[in-house]
Amino acid sequence: MPKSKKVLQEASLTGIVAIGASAGGLESFIALLNGTKSDTGFAFVLLQHLDPSHHSQLAEILGRTSPLRVTAVEKKLRPQPNNVYVMAADHHLLWNAGFLVPVARLKEEALNHFAIDRFLSSLAQENELKKVGVILSGLNADGAAGLKALRDSGALTLVLDPKLTEFAVMPTSAIEAGAAEQILPLSEIGEIISSISPARIRELKERSNRGDGYSLSPVLDLLHGAHGVDFNAYKSATLRRRIERRMLGARCATIEDFAAYLKSHPAELRRLFEEVTIHVTGFFRDEKSFAILRSKILPRLWKAKRAGEPLRIWIAGCSTGQEAYSVAIMALEAAEAAGSEAQIQLFATDISEESIKVARKGLYSAAAIKEIPPKLRRKYFIAGDGGYHVVKALRNACVFARQDLTADPAFSRLDLICCRNVLIYFQTVAQERALRAFHSSLVDGGCLFLGSAESTGEAASLFPVIDRHNRFFLKNAAGHAKPLVATGEKSVAPTPAAKQKSQANGFSMPAMAQAIKLQLDSSHRLLGNAKTAAVPRTEAALARELKNTRQHFRNLLESQSILYEELQATHEEVLASNEELQTKNEELETTQEELRAANEELRTVNDEILDRNEQLDLANARLEKLTVRLTEEEAYASAIVETVREPLLVLDRNLCVYSANHAFYQKFKVKKEGTEGEPLFRLGNGQWDIPALKELLKNVLPGRDVVTDFEVSHEFPRIGRRTMLLNAREVARESGAEAFILLAIEDISDRVRQRSALLASKDRVESERDVSRTDAAELRLERSLREKFVLALSHDLRNPMAGAKLSAQLLIRRASNDASPDEGTLRTLKRIVENMNRADRMITDLLDANRIKAGQGVSLKREPLDLAENLRTQSAELSSRYGERLVWIQGEGELKGDWDPDAITRILENLIGNAFKYGLDPEPVTVKVEIKNIQVDISVHNEGKPISLQDQQSLFDQFRRAEDTKLGGKDGWGLGLTLVKGLSEAMGGYVSVQSSAAEGTTFTVCLPR
Repeated sequence: MPKSKKVLQEASLTGIVAIGASAGGLESFIALLNGTKSDTGFAFVLLQHLDPSHHSQLAEILGRTSPLRVTAVEKKLRPQPNNVYVMAADHHLLWNAGFLVPVARLKEEALNHFAIDRFLSSLAQENELKKVGVILSGLNADGAAGLKALRDSGALTLVLDPKLTEFAVMPTSAIEAGAAEQILPLSEIGEIISSISPARIRELKERSNRGDGYSLSPVLDLLHGAHGVDFNAYKSATLRRRIERRMLGARCATIEDFAAYLKSHPAELRRLFEEVTIHVTGFFRDEKSFAILRSKILPRLWKAKRAGEPLRIWIAGCSTGQEAYSVAIMALEAAEAAGSEAQIQLFATDISEESIKVARKGLYSAAAIKEIPPKLRRKYFIAGDGGYHVVKALRNACVFARQDLTADPAFSRLDLICCRNVLIYFQTVAQERALRAFHSSLVDGGCLFLGSAESTGEAASLFPVIDRHNRFFLKNAAGHAKPLVATGEKSVAPTPAAKQKSQANGFSMPAMAQAIKLQLDSSHRLLGNAKTAAVPRTEAALARELKNTRQHFRNLLESQSILYEELQATHEEVLASNEELQTKNEELETTQEELRAANEELRTVNDEILDRNEQLDLANARLEKLTVRLTEEEAYASAIVETVREPLLVLDRNLCVYSANHAFYQKFKVKKEGTEGEPLFRLGNGQWDIPALKELLKNVLPGRDVVTDFEVSHEFPRIGRRTMLLNAREVARESGAEAFILLAIEDISDRVRQRSALLASKDRVESERDVSRTDAAELRLERSLREKFVLALSHDLRNPMAGAKLSAQLLIRRASNDASPDEGTLRTLKRIVENMNRADRMITDLLDANRIKAGQGVSLKREPLDLAENLRTQSAELSSRYGERLVWIQGEGELKGDWDPDAITRILENLIGNAFKYGLDPEPVTVKVEIKNIQVDISVHNEGKPISLQDQQSLFDQFRRAEDTKLGGKDGWGLGLTLVKGLSEAMGGYVSVQSSAAEGTTFTVCLPR
């Protein structure tokens, strides 16, 4: 017996009751301890969130109210029965090998450091003591993950009914995590703990250890009737442990009582079914095994498939689907690496319908997918609904169904079967039956993938080993089960223990086989000698020789019969020993698998704790920033009130002055001592006692009205007669405090005087309007003269420019024909030609603009035009000029019609040039072309100053430039938009503009197709 176990038994410690709570936890602690018997034999560990910077008085408070001794754990100690232990404020508390171990908290750790999760997760590793986990009230999710780990380890888990506490976040989180075995009022939690007596626990443990445990049939029959599963094929030790734990929780003394309890509580029967069908799983469990699956097994299976033939896979015992999706991901990755386009058909089955529902949904938490490599996680999972969904392609590759592996038929023509950590819960006969079914289901060359604690056992001849360490086996097409001996037992090779036992009895199996061989050889030699000596001998001698030979054979057969019987007896002993050893080995492997599963779940819980700590640190940081910001805003608001030049008063509901700003005291020449706390209408010898004002202010406070621009003319004692403009409204306050009235006072005496002066000058304004009308007529005349001047100037400039352009082109041709042309000169001449062309286009624009203005229209050359091809040419040229800021968007459909290509080009150049000229840098300019019914829309959008509706009406007028529209002065003639409008209308279309500060500015040209 281990030392720690012996010490615990001598101390008569029944077990550990770990109780977690935060907000409202102290009252619940006291009520729970007072409602629990004082002689349960349990050690109670109370876990609460404590401020590390303050000394905790929890131990002293509980010590005054509880009949049990209360101790604060400040050093490593072994808990004693019927004692209460609380953690120190500046420490975590962990369970390690029978001891309570305090661990100092780091300074940078937040107040909520998931102390409850940490202790419960460490307690889940305890296998000797009875464990009970309790979650009471609290305002966060601490304890949910730890309680789940505790329940998975076989502990009893109790949660306070959230409806019975004001602080329900903590118990609700534990329930949603599936950690609550029972949800009870506080009084019933104490009753259950009291009912788990030391004598009852020792009785169950002793009966289980003696092997004379009670029959589980009453409960197994109920499970079979409710769920159709015969648990007689499962190992009784595992079933017994799970059932006894539920019996303790239900406070049932016998299996018969528990069976009766189950009949009246169907929900408990469902929970028991989920309990005995153990669900421990995860993504990519045993990372090395999955690496072998991907790199060696799956490539070989894909290579063996014919073109277009799917890869068929069966996941037997898939639980909630993580392993099925893991294998499917590996298969898809292997197919992609092999360049195969064949599909996979993955069948995943489990005995639990609830687990199958989870698998079909394909939604997992962030903690559940944490072990998946980031690259695969991004490829095969999508965030949503508070977790992560498997992608549609992966989900469609998997078929989930309920199946009883011990009773239902298997699938067929399979390439790969994964049955990991399922067979360890079956008895030997059920294991062999399942393995034979797997052998029949696999195609020749198919692969069997078992768990790390499983082997092929009696069916070893059916499955040669591919990788023993990672549990990969190959189907032996010619394999068959070992023959059965006469006793009905299967023939197995003798174990070393059996060999040693037979040798101790005076013989060994190899020795007996050698003796039989020697006797047979002797008989053959005897026959050979008799045959050789037959010629010279007499008939009588030959008869004697034959008689002796027959007698010798008779003796030999008798010896052989005796040896065979001894061999048969020894073989039966070997079989018995082998079965006993195999049973013990399987139980050890089962325990090992359970421990490994608990470790994996603990690692997941730890990762979740770290994530939650990080989230809490971020939340605390945001809270600190918010507090600082609120303080700054309060100081900012106070500074504004004191800085504002207008007098301000804050009045209470009785219209007494609560506070006043500096401007009020300065304006009305009063002091703070005689103002604050005094009624408004008594200030300054009653200078504010104005009946109309009093009536208005009385209606403000209930929130029914506001005072807006109430004008008061009054003779004030110290400042003379003044005209004041009053505004008042209610100021609501938090925490139910009485509301205030904010009264703003504006001295408008000067404004009143100015108003009189303005009325007096009204006649002067009317006369000035007549002068303005004359100025407008002169402006129109000026524009008309400018238009005529431009027309004459453009006509006179074109002829000399044409000559200059021709001369430059001749110089280019002559320089190009030289043997060694001067490249600098060529570039200069080409630039001159380009500038001449640009000037010619500007002159053309001037002429067209004047024609449009004169109502003569613009001449066009309509022709069938592929607008898409035209736009590709335009985008290449304009993109080289404007760079990546110019964005082109082309809609779907055939962009063909009768248009003038040159007109299209001029429209785009003008609109895009204006967009870059007046747009904000570096915001993009977007050109969008799309078909709308029977027309094509070409729109140019930029972000910049908006164009008002008034300016939009004259935006397309000739010589209307940017400075006229108040968009900022820019270079230009003010002809671009005039040309855009004239060319659009000449092609039967029109141009429109939409502009706002929020949406930017968009010019749209609509052309009929």
